[in-house]
This record gives sequence, structure tokens and C-alpha cells, in this order.
Amino acid sequence: MGPLRASGGRPIRYRHIAIDEVQDFSPLEVRVLLDCADERQSVTLAGDTQQHVMKDAGFTSWTEFFDHLGLQSTAVNTLRVAYRSTREIVSFAQDLLGPLAEEEPPITTRSGPAVELFRFSHHGACVAFLADVLERLVHEEPVASVALLTASPEVSDIYYQGLLGSEVPRVRRVVDQEFTFAPGIEVTEIDQVKGLEFDYVLLVEVNASWFPDGNAARRLLHVGATRAVHQLWLTSVGTPSPIVRALLEEV
Repeated sequence: MGPLRASGGRPIRYRHIAIDEVQDFSPLEVRVLLDCADERQSVTLAGDTQQHVMKDAGFTSWTEFFDHLGLQSTAVNTLRVAYRSTREIVSFAQDLLGPLAEEEPPITTRSGPAVELFRFSHHGACVAFLADVLERLVHEEPVASVALLTASPEVSDIYYQGLLGSEVPRVRRVVDQEFTFAPGIEVTEIDQVKGLEFDYVLLVEVNASWFPDGNAARRLLHVGATRAVHQLWLTSVGTPSPIVRALLEEV
């Protein structure tokens, strides 16, 4: 109850509070922060309902969220321009959402390579393919940032060890969001990279086991896809997820 307090017991008061990724906060968490605003109650909440991946956060819609918070005089502005990714990536990411997608798609400002899906019969073949591709990329574009994203820490470990064993340079395993933001290859899970961006993104093990057709899987894939600035690749060992199978021609 009430505001947070500084070390001397004095209530913390801010002239303005900006909270990002609000769709993954609970109303109670935001309420605690709002109680730190001064008498003007000036607050900016930013979020994307299509990237709601924290299942227990309690966010359902902006209207209900405001009701829970008891906020008055609220104005909602929708940002329509997608500056980060190419037209091909944004279009694919919207298609991943299926029925969850907004009626009006984002506006994009540039084009780039097509999104591609690569299928493999076993992990060894996929690791060998990725090692070859990434080693070339690191040498040809030494300042590029690359994210290799998976659905779970166990899968991340498999590919990290595989790339290390293949002597791919500048490969880093990221845990607990401890990113270096240096050029090279970051291996981590999709839920670790919300709000970040990388020149190249590889979504690996995008198969039916890890990503069955459902709202949670659609949102998670959408988050992973929209981290890519220039190019997006997907790989699948076994049958690809039904979410992506209908969208991409297999390579």
C-alpha cells in the first residue's frame, strides 16, 4: 500500500514515469510504480499486446488494464510504422499471429531478403549447416549482431555446444539476459530477447513439438521474428510447426 520509500524513509516521487513492455506486467506491479508518481500522476505506458508472452501477468486488453489500475484521463496512441524490420520480416511476423493479428498491418519503410525455412532430419545436419553459414557471416560482416533463438535452455545448450565444437568464432551463450551487445553470435531463448534487435536472427527448432498451433506459440514466434533487422531464417529438425509450414516454402 502506498509509495515506495527511499533509504531515509522519504516517499519516492517522480514527475513522470514511463513503463515499457506493459503487456507483461500485472496490474499490481504497475500500481506500485504509479504510486511513486507525484500529484500530477503523469505516466506513459508502452506495450504491444501481440507480444504478450508472460502467461500469468494478467494483461488482457488496454481497457481492462486501465480499469484495474483505476486510471482516468487516459489516451491511447497506436504506433503504425515498423522501423526495425524489413517489409518481408514484418509481413511474415504478422502472418504468424493468424487470428491474433490486428486488422491494420504495420507500415514498413524498406525491403530485404525473403524469410526462409530450412528442414533437417537430425540435429547434427542442422548444426553443421548453421556452423558453415555463421562462420562465413562472422568473417564477411565482422560487426554484425546475430541471435540464434530457441524455445528452451536445453535446446540453446545443444546448439551452443555444437557451434563451439565446430569452432565458430565469437559464439556466446546468454543466460538471464546478460547480453554483451558486441558483434558476434548470441545463443539464447526467445523470451530473453524481448525489446532487443539483431542484424540477423535464426529461429531454430521451429518444429511441431516446440511450437504447436496455439496462441502462446504464435506470440512467441512473433516476438522472435520481430527481433530481426535485416534477415530472418528458420530451421526445423523434423516436421515444422503448423504455424510456419503454411507460410513458407521449404528450402
